[in-house]
Amino acid sequence: MTSVHAKWRIDHVRIVLENRILEGSVVVEDGIITAIHETNDAESQATHSDGEFLIIDGAGGMLLPGFVDVHVHGGFGADFMEADATAYDTIARFHASKGTTTMLATTVTASYDAIAEVLGAA
Repeated sequence: MTSVHAKWRIDHVRIVLENRILEGSVVVEDGIITAIHETNDAESQATHSDGEFLIIDGAGGMLLPGFVDVHVHGGFGADFMEADATAYDTIARFHASKGTTTMLATTVTASYDAIAEVLGAA
Protein backbone atom coordinates (compact mmCIF):
# COMPACT_ATOMS: atom_id res chain seq x y z
CA MET A 1 0.00 0.00 0.00
CA THR A 2 1.35 3.40 -0.97
CA SER A 3 0.60 6.46 1.08
CA VAL A 4 0.73 10.00 -0.23
CA HIS A 5 2.59 12.56 1.83
CA ALA A 6 2.04 16.28 1.42
CA LYS A 7 5.45 16.94 3.00
CA TRP A 8 8.67 15.09 2.34
CA ARG A 9 12.40 15.62 2.64
CA ILE A 10 15.23 14.12 0.64
CA ASP A 11 18.30 13.85 2.88
CA HIS A 12 21.95 13.04 2.16
CA VAL A 13 22.09 14.35 -1.40
CA ARG A 14 24.43 16.49 -3.48
CA ILE A 15 22.13 19.25 -4.74
CA VAL A 16 22.99 20.77 -8.11
CA LEU A 17 22.26 24.49 -8.06
CA GLU A 18 22.84 27.09 -10.76
CA ASN A 19 26.30 28.06 -9.51
CA ARG A 20 27.41 25.29 -7.14
CA ILE A 21 26.81 21.85 -5.71
CA LEU A 22 26.06 21.51 -2.02
CA GLU A 23 25.51 18.58 0.28
CA GLY A 24 22.27 18.65 2.22
CA SER A 25 18.54 18.08 1.98
CA VAL A 26 15.55 19.35 0.01
CA VAL A 27 12.11 19.90 1.52
CA VAL A 28 9.03 19.46 -0.69
CA GLU A 29 5.53 20.48 0.41
CA ASP A 30 2.51 19.85 -1.79
CA GLY A 31 4.78 19.23 -4.78
CA ILE A 32 6.78 22.46 -4.41
CA ILE A 33 10.36 22.78 -3.20
CA THR A 34 10.07 24.98 -0.11
CA ALA A 35 13.58 24.74 1.29
CA ILE A 36 17.11 23.64 0.53
CA HIS A 37 19.37 23.06 3.53
CA GLU A 38 23.09 22.41 3.70
CA THR A 39 24.10 19.46 5.86
CA ASN A 40 25.56 21.74 8.52
CA ASP A 41 22.39 23.89 8.65
CA ALA A 42 21.05 23.50 12.22
CA GLU A 43 17.77 25.18 11.22
CA SER A 44 16.97 22.21 8.97
CA GLN A 45 17.03 19.76 11.84
CA ALA A 46 15.19 22.05 14.26
CA THR A 47 12.46 23.15 11.85
CA HIS A 48 11.66 19.86 10.18
CA SER A 49 11.15 17.02 12.63
CA ASP A 50 11.06 13.54 11.13
CA GLY A 51 7.48 12.96 12.36
CA GLU A 52 5.84 15.41 9.97
CA PHE A 53 7.78 14.47 6.83
CA LEU A 54 8.28 11.38 4.74
CA ILE A 55 12.08 11.10 4.85
CA ILE A 56 13.87 9.80 1.77
CA ASP A 57 17.54 8.87 2.05
CA GLY A 58 19.28 10.08 -1.09
CA ALA A 59 22.30 7.88 -0.24
CA GLY A 60 24.78 10.52 -1.36
CA GLY A 61 23.39 10.71 -4.89
CA MET A 62 23.02 13.84 -6.97
CA LEU A 63 19.71 15.71 -7.04
CA LEU A 64 19.17 17.72 -10.20
CA PRO A 65 16.23 19.70 -11.59
CA GLY A 66 14.06 18.00 -14.20
CA PHE A 67 15.31 18.23 -17.75
CA VAL A 68 13.50 20.11 -20.53
CA ASP A 69 14.14 18.58 -23.96
CA VAL A 70 13.07 20.85 -26.82
CA HIS A 71 13.80 18.38 -29.63
CA VAL A 72 12.30 14.89 -29.20
CA HIS A 73 11.40 12.61 -32.09
CA GLY A 74 10.45 9.67 -29.90
CA GLY A 75 11.76 7.12 -27.46
CA PHE A 76 11.79 3.45 -26.51
CA GLY A 77 11.01 2.39 -30.09
CA ALA A 78 8.10 4.79 -30.61
CA ASP A 79 8.06 7.89 -32.81
CA PHE A 80 5.84 10.99 -32.75
CA MET A 81 5.27 10.50 -36.49
CA GLU A 82 3.18 7.42 -35.62
CA ALA A 83 0.41 9.90 -34.62
CA ASP A 84 -0.87 7.41 -32.07
CA ALA A 85 -1.78 7.83 -28.39
CA THR A 86 -0.08 4.54 -27.45
CA ALA A 87 3.17 5.69 -29.07
CA TYR A 88 2.92 9.06 -27.32
CA ASP A 89 2.38 7.35 -23.97
CA THR A 90 5.41 5.11 -24.58
CA ILE A 91 7.56 8.13 -25.45
CA ALA A 92 6.40 10.15 -22.45
CA ARG A 93 6.90 7.30 -19.99
CA PHE A 94 10.38 6.57 -21.34
CA HIS A 95 11.56 10.17 -21.13
CA ALA A 96 9.99 10.67 -17.69
CA SER A 97 11.89 7.61 -16.42
CA LYS A 98 15.14 9.32 -17.45
CA GLY A 99 14.39 12.66 -15.72
CA THR A 100 12.80 14.63 -18.53
CA THR A 101 9.94 16.67 -17.11
CA THR A 102 8.98 18.58 -20.25
CA MET A 103 9.52 17.88 -23.94
CA LEU A 104 8.63 19.28 -27.32
CA ALA A 105 7.41 16.72 -29.82
CA THR A 106 9.40 17.05 -33.03
CA THR A 107 8.37 15.80 -36.47
CA VAL A 108 10.56 14.82 -39.37
CA THR A 109 10.32 16.35 -42.83
CA ALA A 110 7.13 14.84 -44.19
CA SER A 111 4.04 15.60 -46.21
CA TYR A 112 1.51 18.18 -45.04
CA ASP A 113 -1.00 15.38 -44.37
CA ALA A 114 1.45 13.38 -42.23
CA ILE A 115 2.34 16.40 -40.12
CA ALA A 116 -1.33 17.40 -39.80
CA GLU A 117 -2.04 13.87 -38.51
CA VAL A 118 0.69 14.24 -35.87
CA LEU A 119 -0.70 17.60 -34.78
CA GLY A 120 -4.20 16.19 -34.62
CA ALA A 121 -3.08 13.27 -32.46
CA ALA A 122 -1.15 15.55 -30.13
